[in-house]
Amino acid sequence: MTRDKKKDYAARIKEWEYAYCPGCDRIRYEFELEATKSGIRCSRCGGTDLEAPAWVFCPHAMFVAATKCPRGGLGIVEGRSGRECSHRCAYRRR
Repeated sequence: MTRDKKKDYAARIKEWEYAYCPGCDRIRYEFELEATKSGIRCSRCGGTDLEAPAWVFCPHAMFVAATKCPRGGLGIVEGRSGRECSHRCAYRRR
């Protein structure tokens, strides 16, 4: 028996809590994401190419701890004075 794909995507939205939408150029929270049979989409622009969050060591976090980054750490680069991030999100820590 196969599970309903829409339910699987709804569970993934709960797990993510938020995602980055390149179409809107904004972080979209759980209530702004929709589960469909073909995937997860932004309820504002209808975009489906969302970036999933990932746990990373954010250079802007106050403590040395993993942070749930909405951009998945894509903005973290080596700069002149160490690691830098252009997004400055500093979301949840684990």
